[in-house]
Amino acid sequence: MLFLKSSKNTAQNAGKLLQGIAFDKIYASDLMRAMQTCETALPGRTYEKTPLLRELGTGTLDGLNVDEALKIHGEALALAYKNSDFRPWGGENRQMELDRTQAFMQLLEKESPQNVAAFCHAGTVCCLLQLVLGAAFSYEHLIVNNGSVSIFTCKDGIWRLKNWNLT
Repeated sequence: MLFLKSSKNTAQNAGKLLQGIAFDKIYASDLMRAMQTCETALPGRTYEKTPLLRELGTGTLDGLNVDEALKIHGEALALAYKNSDFRPWGGENRQMELDRTQAFMQLLEKESPQNVAAFCHAGTVCCLLQLVLGAAFSYEHLIVNNGSVSIFTCKDGIWRLKNWNLT
């Protein structure tokens, strides 16, 4: 199963990595840039949009410039970024994002497709890695390149990381 961090600028490169793979199922986060990446990397292919692959939701802060939002909300927002907790603005915390990502993994386990492509975001890929490894870690120390491909496998409900951050 391939999980791709979305990036419009590097989608064509990701498409080259995916050339020749027959996917049983293709998913994309329902956020526009992930869908655009999917459409660029795998032109003409049918895919399913899902909110389960969204990045960490920031609620009413969505779409705001970070610097401007920090001027408005100050230290409270700086702390929210540090702790990945945007619930005061109607968003999510990291555990909520992990729970959504785990729900997606369980969906795949139930459906049991062989080859899956999932176009998502860096935070989602990091959540997948955390769930597969069974260990919490700080995402700020992990590199997920735009347009990169990470490969996870699942057999008998056991997930493994096969390749990370291929570009």
